[in-house]
Amino acid sequence: MATQNYNLPTIDDYGVTGDVPRDLNALANAVDTALVQKVSNSQKGAASGVATLDASTKLPAGQLPVSAVQATTADVTYYVRTDGNDNNNGLANTTAGAFKTIGKAISMLPQIIGHNVTINVAAGTYAEAVNLDGFITKAAALNLVATGTVNVLSVKISNCFGSVNATGFTATTTTSYAFLIVNSSRVILTSCIVTAATSVYSAFRFIASNGNLDSCTASNRAIAVEALAESMVYVSNMTGTGNAFATYMSGFGSYLGYSGTFPNGGMIPQDGGMIVPASGVLNPWGDNTTSSRPAARAYAAATQALSAGVMTKALFSTEAFDNTNAFTNSAFIPGQAGIYQINALATFLNVPVFASAEMFLYVNGQNTRRLGLYINSGTGAATQAMTGSAAVALAAGDFVEIYVKASAAVTLSGSTDTSFESIRLA
Repeated sequence: MATQNYNLPTIDDYGVTGDVPRDLNALANAVDTALVQKVSNSQKGAASGVATLDASTKLPAGQLPVSAVQATTADVTYYVRTDGNDNNNGLANTTAGAFKTIGKAISMLPQIIGHNVTINVAAGTYAEAVNLDGFITKAAALNLVATGTVNVLSVKISNCFGSVNATGFTATTTTSYAFLIVNSSRVILTSCIVTAATSVYSAFRFIASNGNLDSCTASNRAIAVEALAESMVYVSNMTGTGNAFATYMSGFGSYLGYSGTFPNGGMIPQDGGMIVPASGVLNPWGDNTTSSRPAARAYAAATQALSAGVMTKALFSTEAFDNTNAFTNSAFIPGQAGIYQINALATFLNVPVFASAEMFLYVNGQNTRRLGLYINSGTGAATQAMTGSAAVALAAGDFVEIYVKASAAVTLSGSTDTSFESIRLA
């Protein structure tokens, strides 16, 4: 198409001086250039304006939109104290410099952490559910450090990738998981403590995450350590008592390795979960799995009086060994489903003539089968050692007990004369 020329007067409405180009396209380009040059300084950096650059040719932080991903520029330590103030800058460990809440310190962190960042929390009680969410560390670490005894409600670390560490915190909640790690990698919890009692929630719960627990304590919870959905957890020198279960693993790829001490209670791997001691695993029943296989032996510590015709639980209060802490209160409670061999020995003293003595296997409080029967057909009172065994299919959490009964008042012998054994066969 041919260019149409027009004879127009000179204008400077847009800062264009001199003769107006006869070509309309050239006129439009000249006006656009003039408009850009005349953007005021107040508009530079605005969403619809022209941003200025700093000395490194980057946008200054003040001109970034709120949603922009930002990164650290140097190592930094923020301080939190119960006598601090969230209006402080958090950079000094003093009343006038420290923050008052852990949440305020976390709010100061950029999403991308390329330098070591530490939140130093002074001793005290902080009524906070601490939440670290969405941080990415690059060749650096995000450290949450308790100085002295620090109580919080709970700690949740989610969607964090890189190195995130929490040291020395005590979680006091009884209405949720104490330490919850979700969709995160390389989370290290050191000397963290959970003792507040609840029969519903676990102390340390990992979901689709991996991390370490070192020298932590978990007591009085439904589960001490729980790992789900392809989590990998390494535990060393952990203590705790009063948990319903020491650990529960579920989900193909879920793995828990441990060394040193571990909390009391049954260990339950299922749906592809794996529990591995420090010695590792050669094969499901290899030589080095003996110590981690549910097995126990216990003896009666003293004689036990039996009333005539009364079904009585045999008491085995002296343990010879208990590989997985599955034997408690004279009952065997395996943390793994399988086929178990149960052996029992009961020695009855002074059984009268024509009196009978019996031994029974109970599972979950129900009489499952009689293991032995003796009737004194002699001419005087007799002592009878009775043995019995059975292979039984048990689910994780089932409990096995031995009961005895005599038709006359007799005594059950103590020491090794009355004993209980159990081991998983398959």
